[in-house]
Amino acid sequence: MEKIKFLSEKDNANLIRFMKTLPPPDVIRLTEASDLKLYSLWNAEIKNAEERGLDIPSDLFFANTIPLLDCRVEIDERDHSKNIGHIIKFRVCIFPNYADEIDRLAEMPDVAHNIGFVCAEHESSKQNFSTMHPIYVTKYSEGISTDCDVLGYIGMKELQRSSFANNTPKDIILAFVSNLLSTWYGIQIALLHPQVREVFRNPRTVIDKPAPQSGKNRKKRPVRYVKEHVLNADDLDRIIYGDGEDGEKRRINRRALVWYVIGHWRTQKNGKKVFVQPYWKGALRELKQALPEREREIAQAI
Repeated sequence: MEKIKFLSEKDNANLIRFMKTLPPPDVIRLTEASDLKLYSLWNAEIKNAEERGLDIPSDLFFANTIPLLDCRVEIDERDHSKNIGHIIKFRVCIFPNYADEIDRLAEMPDVAHNIGFVCAEHESSKQNFSTMHPIYVTKYSEGISTDCDVLGYIGMKELQRSSFANNTPKDIILAFVSNLLSTWYGIQIALLHPQVREVFRNPRTVIDKPAPQSGKNRKKRPVRYVKEHVLNADDLDRIIYGDGEDGEKRRINRRALVWYVIGHWRTQKNGKKVFVQPYWKGALRELKQALPEREREIAQAI
């Protein structure tokens, strides 16, 4: 099993210091149902979290269109009737200068550039800690990526890091972080949609309550306030599908708001083959069409 590695204590301390310089992130509170509603905005074929793939589009970065650079997300997956489930907590932070990093891709098209991180919280009966996973984009890749080669951490001593690296399969962590990023991407798409973004219009102002710090050097922080958005499945249903004239919800089989049709050959009635250029379809196609042209490898018949 390929082992996970962690940043040196010095580099990790620098990353944590950088995080503290950033403004407090918005808080997005979801249920399992509203999480899947957001996910269906860009991938309507997926019905549950277990079916999610690992490919999350990177085009919003190349369009320089990230509505919410820093947010903390909480997904309540508890079933109180059965007393099972838990709350998933994580933060996705895109660096404020990510667009400058994207500009450098023209000179280094094959190099993966770190443009942010996912901070995933892990809770157990014995300890609470967080792992920080870098986010990468590459010019010729359609999706964003993350890896477990070198992770940051919060609240983990050396022995705990060693145990985590030895007992946690790398592919399990990658799949977990990919699921977190798919929720984050759904939030960004919702904020770009002219109707769905209305659910974010009136956030509550609450006291920031980050994950508790451990260790002797923890300090009392000054009180900070954050914007809190509570999204439920019923509100998303109402905005996405609307109501019919009789007050009942319209039954519409919607696809994703935007998807990419790859180039393909079409045979006409006279037998002549014509190549159809790739194009975007869906309600947000104009956003994608405004992107700079990116090279894509397309297999063409001879």
